[in-house]
Parts: sequence; C-alpha cells; structure tokens
Amino acid sequence: MTAFTRRHGLLLLALAALSVAAQWPSGAEWLVTMDREQGRHRFRFWGLDVYEAVLRVAPGFEPSQWERHPLALSLTYARTFKGTDIARRSLDEIERQTPLDPVLRQRWQSQLTAIFPDVVAGDTLLGAYRPDLGVVFWRRSGGWQAVGQVPDVELARRFMGIWLSPQTSQTGMRSALLGWGPG
Repeated sequence: MTAFTRRHGLLLLALAALSVAAQWPSGAEWLVTMDREQGRHRFRFWGLDVYEAVLRVAPGFEPSQWERHPLALSLTYARTFKGTDIARRSLDEIERQTPLDPVLRQRWQSQLTAIFPDVVAGDTLLGAYRPDLGVVFWRRSGGWQAVGQVPDVELARRFMGIWLSPQTSQTGMRSALLGWGPG
C-alpha cells in the first residue's frame, strides 16, 4: 500500500467520523483512533467482484479477540445490490454461525432491512463496532451519511462475525482481514 493510499484512507475515515460525530450516541471521535489497516480482502463470487472489505483497528487490537475491540469494517461494492438482499444475506450468514430462534431471526431481519440502503458500484458501507454499544452504519455515495444503528450488542457481534468469526463461511477473507495472511 502506498503512503498516499494510506493517508487517503485515514483522511476518509477521519472525515466520516467528524461528519457524523453528532449522530453516534456518545460521540464518534473514537473512530479517528482506527488508524491502522489490519487487513483487506476482495470478495469474489463465481469469479465476479462483489466488494472489497477493509478492517481498520486501533493500537492494541488483538485479532484472536476481535469481538472485545472497537473496529471499523468497510465494504466497497463492485456491483449494485438492493438493501433488502444485503439484509437477507447477512441474516443467512449470521445463522450459519449458530441457528436462530424464528422469532429472533424475524426481529433481526426487520432491523437490518430497515437499515441497509440499496448500493451501486463504488458505494461504501462502513460498520463501526463497539462491543459495549453495538454497531452504527454509514454509507458513502458521494458523501458520508448515517444509515442506522444496531444497539443490540449480540446482533452487532454476530453481524461482524460474518467476516471475523471462526464460524464464517469465508475463512480466507477472515484470515486476510485479521492480518493472518492472504485470503
């Protein structure tokens, strides 16, 4: 990664944090501490680019205990997707980790469907996770805008586990994002 690319990424993350600080319940200044790229991975399905995932963390991050640390995971999409499809696929992946009670699945499905916007190629969704507060989501499509928050810490942890949990369906991506090697 070039110094320019790293500075550009840090600047974008800092700008996102500053522009939405008032929308995070205790302030979003902590996002600026996510100054280290832990890993990245380009996700492809049947040979087609779907998105590029980037995990940013603060100093002291321990990959094997990712769920105990604040982190920021961004997905920059290479294709167009409906928000309802993103929510449905997310729930399918969450349920791969551990089966869900039907009532809980429906509640989580409703929450995620209400949050995720439609995306087009080039859009970025950023999930900022804090173990004590859940996850808040922003979308960059021209500029940054808050799209929703999941205060349910269990749903937030399981959502981030789609990419970071040992039970993920994409173990190569997990390894790359956590900095353990190429995906």
